[in-house]
Amino acid sequence: MVVGFLLVQLVACEGEVKSEETAIDSGDVPAEVELDEVQTFAVAWSSGELEAPRELGSIMVMYSELPDALVQVTQRDDGLLDLRFGVAQFGAPSEQDPCVATTDVEGASFDNPTFEGSSSTLTVTMPVLGELKASTEVVLEEVGFSGTFTDEGFVEGRVTYRLDVAPYGLSLHGGTAGSICEISAAFGEPCVPCDAGGPTCLEVVWSGLVGTSVDGASVEASDGECP
Repeated sequence: MVVGFLLVQLVACEGEVKSEETAIDSGDVPAEVELDEVQTFAVAWSSGELEAPRELGSIMVMYSELPDALVQVTQRDDGLLDLRFGVAQFGAPSEQDPCVATTDVEGASFDNPTFEGSSSTLTVTMPVLGELKASTEVVLEEVGFSGTFTDEGFVEGRVTYRLDVAPYGLSLHGGTAGSICEISAAFGEPCVPCDAGGPTCLEVVWSGLVGTSVDGASVEASDGECP
């Protein structure tokens, strides 16, 4: 399973960070929550479950391990949420990597205490493991996300997307663009067509993610140019 942190910052207007790391009881979900003007959450992917592709977890980690993710959520006057996705530095989940580009997604719904959003595509710039200051763009398709806020964070986090696994098949010794799909199909989880073309997309589903409040995390807009 990929282990990392997903950090979410909610911003309504100017204000001080007012949060602390707190363990969350997933069974304690209030009818409504009062969100702070600025609020930050951290989510370890290990807090949830990789529902799909369940049998390919070790391969997905080996060839597409993600660094910690950062997400800043801005609360709008019309009750919707805007999100900015970035990447944290390895080993420092509250510190943004300025050498990785951010991506904005607008218009997630907020029906207190639940939130939900989607995007037809999401381009994520990720570091290349083992190469200093090198990065590569990965396009996620049919992205969806949801969760339920509590007084201490959020629970029931769910993230879904399609991922083109052709590059990871090619990275296998002697592999081809279809190698990961062949392995996945053998476990009953065949690849599906990618929206961008090609038959090598896998549907990825994470569920049961839990977020806890943290201090000091923010996501500044970045074009991926290192300072």
